[in-house]
Amino acid sequence: MKTLQRTVLLLSATSLMLLGTSCTSDEGTSENLRIKASSTNTFSQSKTAARTVNNAEVTISEFKLNISEIELEFDDSYYETTNDNFIDSDDEIELRGPFELDLLTGTTNITSLELPKASYEEIEFEFDKNTDASSDMFNKTVVIKGTINAIPFIFWHDFEEEIEVDFENAVTDIVVSESLTDVTINFDLNAMLSQVDLSLAIDGNEDGTIEISPEDLDGNKDLADQLKEKLKAVAELLDD
Repeated sequence: MKTLQRTVLLLSATSLMLLGTSCTSDEGTSENLRIKASSTNTFSQSKTAARTVNNAEVTISEFKLNISEIELEFDDSYYETTNDNFIDSDDEIELRGPFELDLLTGTTNITSLELPKASYEEIEFEFDKNTDASSDMFNKTVVIKGTINAIPFIFWHDFEEEIEVDFENAVTDIVVSESLTDVTINFDLNAMLSQVDLSLAIDGNEDGTIEISPEDLDGNKDLADQLKEKLKAVAELLDD
């Protein structure tokens, strides 16, 4: 996983870009924003205990995502109160990954960094395929593993898409000041799985594993596309 250390601000007419290598500094801590990721799920308490989801008994043993970049857009108020002629309300902070997130068992720190003290409207991030050939997520954007009615399954997808996430109250901004602010991108795995009928998944090639993917080796492509869309829909921003 890639995080940030000493940040470099590159200002252009359209964006501010932050580049770096890790989230801590030998010279001390000056970070004022920590971005985390988590999942809402009832599967991590026991990886062997099945939970009924629609018409299927489901266990989950792995839930991983790959994100290529994260963006924060300045709130209009920052532009209105600053005399800086280079930054306007269309400018943004861009954090380049990739960020490989393991979300089943708890909260994962994505990055900590120092940002301009300001209000930010929302977070945008881009789902993208993992490009690390040594990773078990290579060429995949999301991987979920477990069992469906006691048969091993894997769901994976390689979609690329940028989405926006906001607080439940959309008028709430991310306020970055001198003290450390925590924000969490949360994925509601319970909601995602409850909206798709996994009992329809089949082991079409009879190799002992149900594969739900865009390759459609088992005939589950429609379910893969449904899960992909639900994953995007259940992302939310939490204020810690």
